[in-house]
Amino acid sequence: MIIGAEVGSLADVVATVQMDKRSEEGINFDALRLTKHAKRLIEAGFRHIELTMDTRFMVQQAADDSVIDELLELKKTRGLTYSVHLPIMDTSFMSLNERIREATLNCLKESITATESLGITGYVLHPTRFVEYEIAGLPLAASTKREIYKYIREKGSRGLSELTKAAGDPRRILLEPDVAIPFDAIIDPLLEQYDTGVCFDYGHHVMAKLNPFDFYENYKDRIREIHFHDVAVKYKIDHIPLGAGTTHWEDFIRYITLEKRFDGVLLLEMMESAAISSLPKLLKAIGV
Repeated sequence: MIIGAEVGSLADVVATVQMDKRSEEGINFDALRLTKHAKRLIEAGFRHIELTMDTRFMVQQAADDSVIDELLELKKTRGLTYSVHLPIMDTSFMSLNERIREATLNCLKESITATESLGITGYVLHPTRFVEYEIAGLPLAASTKREIYKYIREKGSRGLSELTKAAGDPRRILLEPDVAIPFDAIIDPLLEQYDTGVCFDYGHHVMAKLNPFDFYENYKDRIREIHFHDVAVKYKIDHIPLGAGTTHWEDFIRYITLEKRFDGVLLLEMMESAAISSLPKLLKAIGV
């Protein structure tokens, strides 16, 4: 198992900007360069980094081609491995608006092409976004919702074949399910049709009161990455440091490591400072 952390998340962008606002010179957007954050995580003991590629389009110098070159040098000199969280902000992969769908697909493909030299272990993709989530909350019959999901899936998922081709291996495209939507309505048909991998978000399953052990068993042959974070279930606060929430994360981590011998990426999906403080707790839980 490879333990990693992410760089370039919206939370880290905000934290960096807040720190920089203390300076009389104003915000220095160069402080958002993914390389700088990656170096801090290396010093904390991480050897896997997930690159959140929204930054490439939101703050260009944070993840431009020169940053990719720097990350490649870190890979060579420090033995890093990388995964990519494909853009999620302002995107809609299966939008019924063809122009939005096309623009989203172009951003996703550029993210894959730009990072291919890094030997990416997996590209995390949220196939569903706001429309599907809104449908989940509407007072409609389950059968009606499934018909709508089917229509969206059949019209909107065509770009997945392009992404799997760009990734080289369909199992490197890791679909991350929205737990509000029944898995067999969208995720399962996509997995069967395109033979992709899965990114499993432990915290979101617990917050939705789903059984994470069952999900792992059902999809273990496809799970290449697990997003791991604690959750304050009562208050629906996620992506918090291990031990700061109310989940039994130690039981799950021992299950997948000591019993199931999970050999993919376990990503501490939380703010950089939270990931650094959580790493020792995680290692202690698995006896390292």
